[in-house]
Amino acid sequence: MENEDDKAGDAPGTMGSSGLVLTTCFKLAINGDNRLTTGCDMLTDFLRGGFVPKKLYEIYGESGSGKTQFAIQLLL
Repeated sequence: MENEDDKAGDAPGTMGSSGLVLTTCFKLAINGDNRLTTGCDMLTDFLRGGFVPKKLYEIYGESGSGKTQFAIQLLL
């Protein structure tokens, strides 16, 4: 039996029992939604066009690696 997630053209995720949409990074990358650019061409290209609106992103790294500066830059 074919899984609904495997069909081409389906939405990028499935609705979980808690009401949250479950998806993968690959499905988000191939989805044609509008994306929010970062202002940095290299980072926007890395994110395959920018951030997907209404999604939560976690930025992590060592202390002093620039996480806060990155977040502030995105706000400006």
